[in-house]
Amino acid sequence: MKIDYGDAEAFLQYAENTVKTMAPQFPAPARCVAAVRAAVLMPFDQGLAFERAQFIELVSTLNRGRCATRSSPNGRPPRSPTCRPTRHSARSRPLR
Repeated sequence: MKIDYGDAEAFLQYAENTVKTMAPQFPAPARCVAAVRAAVLMPFDQGLAFERAQFIELVSTLNRGRCATRSSPNGRPPRSPTCRPTRHSARSRPLR
């Protein structure tokens, strides 16, 4: 099935610029746009391989650990489901 994407490159450029502006400190959103670009512009198998490589690279990066040490304006680590503390405080010790 052939689908006409119209001006896909312009839309992808807009999405890339928006992601760079809104979340420059996070690598995953930009990689998502790159994966969509690959899905649109590459053959299916190549696009799938590109997306998988991007995913594996993101999972293996150390950027996930930096999340807990980055401070928010109030001096505390940001609250996010993907951010996990790197050490336990007296109040947040794991249950045994």
